[in-house]
Amino acid sequence: MRKEASMREDVVIRPMQAEDVSAICAIEQASFSDPWSAEGFLNSLANERAICLSAICEGEPVGYALLYTVLDEADLVNIAVAEQMRQCGIGRALLKEVILQAKEKGVLKIFLEVRKSNYRARLLYGSFGFLTLSVRKGFYEKPKEDAICMMLPLERAIIK
Repeated sequence: MRKEASMREDVVIRPMQAEDVSAICAIEQASFSDPWSAEGFLNSLANERAICLSAICEGEPVGYALLYTVLDEADLVNIAVAEQMRQCGIGRALLKEVILQAKEKGVLKIFLEVRKSNYRARLLYGSFGFLTLSVRKGFYEKPKEDAICMMLPLERAIIK
């Protein structure tokens, strides 16, 4: 477990555990219009190529990150923070930790898609050095929206 200096003092980032999944699903459902199921998160926990992290406050998950690695590349598939805990540095801490763990696994590049309208997330990713690669028209459903495809070459990651 690493502690992020700018994050709330009562929050720690640790590996996700099966008992976190119920609370994580609640965060997922509140954050995304097409949420993952509990089964999806449990399958990720069993996947040796997945990095699954939970942000814990007072014993309860308040955020999570999920990244899949394949050889020297990775895909950041999910990252979210409970609405009442946003703007506290938790998303930044989760992203930093998932990047550090990906580096430890030999990952050279991390890819992601983000809704075009999700300016806060796009700013967060940009602050770590993610580059915009392209736009995927109509990628998201519920509501239909374009995705911005981004990539972070880890040798250029900005980790503060």
